[in-house]
Amino acid sequence: MVESEDRTELLGPSTWESRGWCRMERQLRELLPAKAYVVVRSHVNYEVVASPITSFGGMPGEGSFGFSEDRKKLGVVLRQFLERLIERQLREGDLEGYRMYLNLQDWYLRGFPRYESISFLSAGDDVSDPCERFLYENGFNHINEVDRAGWSPFCYATMRGDPALVRSFLERRANPNDTTKKTHNRIGIMAGQCVLSICTWWHHNEAAQLLLDAKADFSIGVIPSMQLAAHKDNVEGIRLLCRAGDEPHRPSRLPALWLASALNSVAAVKELFVQSNGKLSLSGALHAAMIHRGGTCEMVAQLLELRADVNEPYRVPSNSFVGLLYLSQSFQYRLGAQRTGARLGYHSFDATPLMVAVITGQYEGAMALLTAKARVDLRNTRKKTALDLALELDAPSFLIEALEGETAVCCRMVLSAMNNRYPVAKTL
Repeated sequence: MVESEDRTELLGPSTWESRGWCRMERQLRELLPAKAYVVVRSHVNYEVVASPITSFGGMPGEGSFGFSEDRKKLGVVLRQFLERLIERQLREGDLEGYRMYLNLQDWYLRGFPRYESISFLSAGDDVSDPCERFLYENGFNHINEVDRAGWSPFCYATMRGDPALVRSFLERRANPNDTTKKTHNRIGIMAGQCVLSICTWWHHNEAAQLLLDAKADFSIGVIPSMQLAAHKDNVEGIRLLCRAGDEPHRPSRLPALWLASALNSVAAVKELFVQSNGKLSLSGALHAAMIHRGGTCEMVAQLLELRADVNEPYRVPSNSFVGLLYLSQSFQYRLGAQRTGARLGYHSFDATPLMVAVITGQYEGAMALLTAKARVDLRNTRKKTALDLALELDAPSFLIEALEGETAVCCRMVLSAMNNRYPVAKTL
């Protein structure tokens, strides 16, 4: 986390993941066979991204570019890369990889100029039925087949998201509650995910509406559709699920608000609150934001505007899913583990959002909380203040100074972030 040379812009993880060139670098890395990579937050904080499902940022074509012509250049490069990748999967007989990349090509190329679709298995012009063409192009023999990845043709069809294709499958009596049978390791979609959640994950909202019209059950799936829509900042997906009868405040071991906050899905946070008619509890939302990637000025501003408690002590029940997870991590920390997750588990009980931001290295979020008058004198159950933790973890000098009461630099950096990256966000 650094300021630009002229001190008018704050540079950090959120700016990195917003830029088209950086997104392109990340996207190509995730398309390579060894997908895992490390994101360094500080010299003591890093994050291993082991699956595209936990990826940073959005599609390269929807990122920001200093020169508009770069968008077109990168679009050509990415399409050529995808074409060679899809051809290689087919040539090597890896039909599961071939099907995945073939049907996600439009998603990867979002924001770039429209290109001719990549296709290697053509059913011929005499085959007009979308379902028949799809089965042939994807190397399937019949609609009820399941491949080695545990996915049916309908699962791949909803991943593509073409409404005409989904309608054609439904007319052939495809199951609107079809689910994945295994985890597709290339993209991280888990076993037991329903086709509706696949649609909301990839923002295929018109196709999702067709499934709902066919009586798809929005409550099924390892991670329900509402949670995945919140995860991916899919505001329209949240709205159509609510129109179908779902509720953002429906009990879940991973509340939709927590996922949206943790993944910095700011628009989804606001929409979840609107759709809940005031029934959505904000408890734990700031903590969730500071645990993962929601430690941005915009997310802090949004949650505080909704009246989240900037000094809320974290008191999750020890017998809950998250409580048991933290107890396990705390035990590992006692045994010497120095991972961020283990340290967070050990210090989590009665920790404030500010303490969590310090532990996870989300320094922009920590500064935003300080600017919003987060208290620095509070202690967790380990008797540690945010300053104690910052000194222990050798946090940046500007943050330590702010925790000690010298907030001028902190306020300037937050103002730079708000003015440059979030021009419509409200001042904290």
